[in-house]
Amino acid sequence: PQPASVPVQPPEPEPPDPSETDEARFLLELQKEKYQVISEFSEDMIFSYNAISDSMELSEKFCRVFQVPAYLRDYSTHPEPSFLFLPEEYQCLVERFHKLSWADQQLEMDLHLKLPDGTMPWFHLALRTLWSSRDRSRELGYVGKLTNINRIKREATKWQQRANTDPLTQLHNRAGAHLLFEQMLRECAEQDRKMTVVFMDIDHFKSLNDTLGHAAGDQILIAFSQNVRRQFRPTDIVARFGGDEFLVIMKDTGDEAFARRKLEPLCHQTLFLPALKLPAGMSGEASDQLPVSSSIGVAFYPDDAQDFDALLRKADSALYASKRAGRGTVSFCAAVEAQEGI
Repeated sequence: PQPASVPVQPPEPEPPDPSETDEARFLLELQKEKYQVISEFSEDMIFSYNAISDSMELSEKFCRVFQVPAYLRDYSTHPEPSFLFLPEEYQCLVERFHKLSWADQQLEMDLHLKLPDGTMPWFHLALRTLWSSRDRSRELGYVGKLTNINRIKREATKWQQRANTDPLTQLHNRAGAHLLFEQMLRECAEQDRKMTVVFMDIDHFKSLNDTLGHAAGDQILIAFSQNVRRQFRPTDIVARFGGDEFLVIMKDTGDEAFARRKLEPLCHQTLFLPALKLPAGMSGEASDQLPVSSSIGVAFYPDDAQDFDALLRKADSALYASKRAGRGTVSFCAAVEAQEGI
């Protein structure tokens, strides 16, 4: 008879070399330390949500900045963190988050977040959702990072303000006025409100500039712009459009009688120019007073036109009607067009 087969036993695994185990543990610890250092060097605050365990894990920097624990269990049962956000920004974030899918996994946006000290600096949020490779409809969680960009935003705002400000008068320039107009236009269109667009210039400014010199011309523009700015509300847009031309845009006004009461004081005014020695015959009651007049044209939104350029053309046309009428007066687009049969 054949001898019974004896199963072959696999050889016993050799015990791990203690030096190799120590080295692996050392490398793992080194990786953790490197990650921690890199995270500290970075401006980013990391967070990750695990949908399977319903837990949120936050980086050390995140915890330090927002003063929250590093690990949150049963995260879905916690109150929504809406108190950290501006309401409109939180609503936008939630809407964009719910639109994420396997095909579109990432969102980025700039927003304000409330810190424990009550301030709300700017942060850049980058978030990416995680999905099952077997079931693309199953979300596994998300990871994200926050970066404090308040200094960058502040610098950008400062440069934007400089770009949109007339350096001589410190009023808005044409670009700044156009930008603010578009914002105001959206509000007026949504809420069915009116606007008054005013275009004005200083009568005979070229002659004054040639007679007194460019430095004196600059002082006249500064004094005139200050008078114009004082005549209107802080919410009204007041801009130096170029040369001696000025633009004013008033929201929630579309009444001719009201506009006339606001604008007629600017048709004839006295500028105080203490830095100048005005020639005899040019000054008013004192040697530092200069009487000036200005011609003004007015157009209304939406009655006369509905966009920036068209409203400017209408107001400019009314301004030249004021000049033809002898200067130092206010003319309205609708009345000018009716008179001219347009």
